[in-house]
Amino acid sequence: MIKVVLKSLSILEIVSANGRDPVRLSELAQQLGEKPSTVAGIVRTLTEAGYLQKDPVRGYHLGIMATTLTHSDLYKRNLLIAAKKHVADFARQNGLLLSLNVLRDNVRHTIMEVSDQGEVIMQTRANAAVMNSATGLVLLSHQPRHNQDEILEYYGLPRRFSGYEDFMHYLEEIKRTGYVEISRPVSRVAVGVPVWYDGQVVAGLGVFLTVEQRKQYDIKWVVGLLTDMSAKITRDMEQADKDEAATASS
Repeated sequence: MIKVVLKSLSILEIVSANGRDPVRLSELAQQLGEKPSTVAGIVRTLTEAGYLQKDPVRGYHLGIMATTLTHSDLYKRNLLIAAKKHVADFARQNGLLLSLNVLRDNVRHTIMEVSDQGEVIMQTRANAAVMNSATGLVLLSHQPRHNQDEILEYYGLPRRFSGYEDFMHYLEEIKRTGYVEISRPVSRVAVGVPVWYDGQVVAGLGVFLTVEQRKQYDIKWVVGLLTDMSAKITRDMEQADKDEAATASS
C-alpha cells in the first residue's frame, strides 16, 4: 500500500512538473521504471478520484483534487467541484474563454481556466494584475475599505483615474452593477462577475471576448449568462455543505 501511495505521489509530481502539457501513460511508465499496466491502474484510480484529468487529445493533466493538496488556502474543494461542473459546457456552447480567480494576500490567483472548446485546465498561478483584470476588480470592489486601501497602496493608483475618490467611485459602481467590462491586450474584452457563498464574494468569474464577439453579443446577455452560472456554482456549494453536514450528523 505504501509503495502505491509513493508511486501515486511520483505520478502527480511528474504531471505537475510538465505544466500545461499533458503527460502520456507511456511517459509516466518510463520515468517511473514501471510496467505500463501497473501505472495504468494507478492513473485510473487517481483520475476517478479527481487528482488527474484526462486530456481530450492525449495524456493527463492535474485534476481538481490535486490543487487542494498544496494550496488548500486558495482552493476550496466545493468551489472547484461546483465550478468544473458548469463551466465546461458553458464555454463549449458559447465558444468563450473562462477564468475563475480568488484574491489572497493582495494577489489575484487564477485557479481555473477553460478553453473555448470546454477544456478545463487547473491552475496554480498568481497574477499581480488585480487592478487591470475584470475578475480582480470585481473581487476588489467587494473588499472592505481598509483592504481596498491596502491593495491600492500596494499597487498604486491606476493611471486612468484622476485620484483616490475617482477610483473608489469606480469600485462602488462595479459593486452596484454586479459586473465589470474592461479592454484587454491582444484585441480582447474581459467581463467579470462575483461568485457568492455564505453572504460573501469568494471568487471572480470572468469571460474573454474577441473584438468580433463583443460586437456580436449584447453585454447584458453576456453578464446574464455569467451571473446565472455564478448562481449555479453558489447553489452547488451550498448544497454540498448541506450534504456534508447531513453525513456528519448521521
